[in-house]
Amino acid sequence: MKELLLKNKKFPNDPLPINYYPARTKANRILILLGGSGNNRDQFDKIARALRRKIPGYDIIAYSTRGLEVGKEYPLKQLSADLEELVAYFSTQKRNIRITLVATSLGAYQSCFLSVSKKFGRLLDTIILLDPGDYHLYVTNNYKHYPWSGFDTYKPNRKTISMLLQDITSNVVIHVVNFTLRNMSSDGYAPSDERGQDNPKLFPRLNNDMVRSFYENTPKKNRGKYIEDDTIPHSFLRDGNLQANEKRVVQLIVECLANHQ
Repeated sequence: MKELLLKNKKFPNDPLPINYYPARTKANRILILLGGSGNNRDQFDKIARALRRKIPGYDIIAYSTRGLEVGKEYPLKQLSADLEELVAYFSTQKRNIRITLVATSLGAYQSCFLSVSKKFGRLLDTIILLDPGDYHLYVTNNYKHYPWSGFDTYKPNRKTISMLLQDITSNVVIHVVNFTLRNMSSDGYAPSDERGQDNPKLFPRLNNDMVRSFYENTPKKNRGKYIEDDTIPHSFLRDGNLQANEKRVVQLIVECLANHQ
């Protein structure tokens, strides 16, 4: 694994660190692991190493959404800037590059924006959304007050991130995995201070309708697999049996990519 620092034009004094796991043989395919709020790129290390063995021919990259892991406040609609910079950099390093995005939770925000980008959308081969979270568009510029679109109920009253997928014009394939593991003592979203490895009955979970909306808003020609999994929690990098979570996540990614090798 190599750590690279990429400079971003929008944040020139704050380079983006990424963990880079190059394929054992020359590759023009890249798989980018993109976490959600509070995820650190190093938490993907075991998953990245396992994928490097399971899907040879892919360079694996893990990075953290800028600002979220260190408590900074960046405009929510600019969160895609890092992903765009990352894709732009590697598109100049490799010919005929094809990119797979694997995103969880808030990572769906950047992934959906990139999928409809005229500049970058054509470079995407596959997007795998692991329990994606949906957000209203253009309501606020401050991450601290980001516009969440569903807890117990999912009834968006304006355009959301998942609705962006309706505008895909490329041939990118979208896979959606719904983590359906439920709280045993609560039907709602468990507060962060009431969950964790020592309290497995209070894992956070997302609304089923919200997660399904990503698949339903994807044009039929772009739809891949829709999978429901009841074995791992939403925050699989932090909650529950981390070793079992990592193993299952790798299995799901490999399953989704089975027809893309």
